[in-house]
Amino acid sequence: MPGLIQCRVLVVLGLIACHSFEVSDSVALLTTRPFWVLPSFFCDALFALLGFSIAQSRERHGLSAFVSARLRRTVPAYIFVILAAAFIIGPLTTSSSLRSYMSDSDLWIYLLNLVGIPQFSLPGVFDFNSLPSIVNAIVWTVPVYLVLLLTAAVMKQDRRMTLLLPFGLAFVILATCLTLQLTDHQPSTLIGFSNYVLGGQAPGTLLSGLAGVLTYRFRNRVPRGRRLATGAALLLAAIALGGNAGWLAKPLFYCLSALPVAYLSIYLCLRPLPYQAISDRLRPLLPGLYLYSFPVQQLAVAVGPRDQLGLTNLLISLPVTIAIAAVSSRFLENPLLMPHQKKQGAALAADTRQDVRKLRRSFATQMRKNFAGIVGLSLFLIIVTGVMAMLYLAMQKDAGGV
Repeated sequence: MPGLIQCRVLVVLGLIACHSFEVSDSVALLTTRPFWVLPSFFCDALFALLGFSIAQSRERHGLSAFVSARLRRTVPAYIFVILAAAFIIGPLTTSSSLRSYMSDSDLWIYLLNLVGIPQFSLPGVFDFNSLPSIVNAIVWTVPVYLVLLLTAAVMKQDRRMTLLLPFGLAFVILATCLTLQLTDHQPSTLIGFSNYVLGGQAPGTLLSGLAGVLTYRFRNRVPRGRRLATGAALLLAAIALGGNAGWLAKPLFYCLSALPVAYLSIYLCLRPLPYQAISDRLRPLLPGLYLYSFPVQQLAVAVGPRDQLGLTNLLISLPVTIAIAAVSSRFLENPLLMPHQKKQGAALAADTRQDVRKLRRSFATQMRKNFAGIVGLSLFLIIVTGVMAMLYLAMQKDAGGV
């Protein structure tokens, strides 16, 4: 796949740019033609490419190696961004007192993100931003990612599920969204978790990811031609120019636009694209860029210049996000990935049952070591939070004296 890395870098940076406009005073630009579709298209393209690469990884590796490699690439950075938002950014930016913040149930509810249940707000954090009370908007994609992992794992493990599971999921999603469309249900009428699952972009993004998984699984049968790619591009251009931002309230819109977005993005990733060297340098940073960007953008709005434009926010937040992602890649992801890569080479050389048993024991040992590292990171964050809290209380005391 000669252009996969370039495509992933492009859509991640495009999504980050869209978020800078969404959190700033330039949000009105994303309601005009043809820009209103860009966040949706970039997100669907990202998950189509992700589904494609997940299916490729699953075919090359066993179940334990596949799950281990995928979780090692994302879980450390994800845990870090959730804990850092809750215990560093939150105490420093909340409009509540530190005591009220730490005792507020919303803080601990936010930690449900650690088990894949999306929560978006912290008490008193970013309440006065242009996009208020949203700490990290991308956490809604975590369950979508987990469903794609499960789908790819089951498809390889049980060939009977190769078609049943992804097409069954797609049918349920389309049927439900069509029912909501025909009965004119609005997202606000849905309750609780169903509002997230069916009232927003999640159904279309999941369909796009499933399309990526299936495209790789049946790569020898799916037609790949310039005419089809051109047709998909023209269809998406017609949607962007002929539609309007009101369509974003319709889950069926996301479902119908997901397939052409998935096809076009996968077609492009199979073509040779320029900027290979730059993309290779940014590749290890992509998980961090995706996970860290939104809180940094909201923080730039909260503490940066007033009346920020989207471009201003992007110029402030992107270098900071790249620096954080680089540090995270160096000290979080890489230490976990290197033992896995060595173990993967040992797995390929294991020809006897005894070697396999040793490999499994090594895997269990490494998982225990990784758990200790995560606990250590949590303790580090608690210490940093304590220091930040003392500084915060000192500033509050000075303000009260004046």
